[in-house]
Amino acid sequence: MSQKLSAIIAVAIGAAFAILLTWCWAYIAAMNPLPILLIKTGLTGTGLWTAVAATEFLINIVLFLPAAWALWRLGAQHIRINTVLALLSLAIAGALIVGLPLFSYGARIWITYTLLLASLSTAVWLFSRFVNSVPNSSFKPKALSDSA
Repeated sequence: MSQKLSAIIAVAIGAAFAILLTWCWAYIAAMNPLPILLIKTGLTGTGLWTAVAATEFLINIVLFLPAAWALWRLGAQHIRINTVLALLSLAIAGALIVGLPLFSYGARIWITYTLLLASLSTAVWLFSRFVNSVPNSSFKPKALSDSA
């Protein structure tokens, strides 16, 4: 596949996942029991935010695994540039769909947004490490003349 075509597909993957994450996170925010459970245990303030942000980061990594697979299938030799293009389109499409995080909300929104963007690169890195570490278990029979 040519580099131009894989770059266009990587941009489309980033934009598509911005739309998908907007839909998924609306559902996850409504159904996630973790914040309520953490509040019931007495966790408040920065501790509560840190615990929720860490779990959101892990959830985002899982949600980005299909994107990591798609970027890897575009070509392992271009995985870095395709990941950067997908990140840029994810950030731009997310800003257009949801709106830019505002400075008036403080540093926490920027940290959470940075963790969202970092979760795509982390998913791609984890996926590429997992795929490269899987042994080749294909069956390659010997020729009949070698076995005698």
